Amino acid sequence: MKESSTTICLTATVENKAQAVQQISANLADFEDVDISDAAIRAYGDVALVHCKMDIHEVVNGKQNVNHLVVLHVWTKGPHGWQLVARQSVRPVKH
Repeated sequence: MKESSTTICLTATVENKAQAVQQISANLADFEDVDISDAAIRAYGDVALVHCKMDIHEVVNGKQNVNHLVVLHVWTKGPHGWQLVARQSVRPVKH
């Protein structure tokens, strides 16, 4: 994750890299697995957009939970290879 990255959370909170790492570190959940599906990658030179569905399996206070998300990642290619510069996640709309 690039130092200047931006994350937009489910609560519409905008976080920089330090805030995102702190939020993950303070999380009370134990992550067990992540299932990724329907991934699509579009490259535009040194920028790539990755869109996918994610099912994040976790345990919170002894109870298993699955968060279903739709995620967009923005990657840039620089001197250190590909780095994540932005991430946005939302819950899928129930039909």
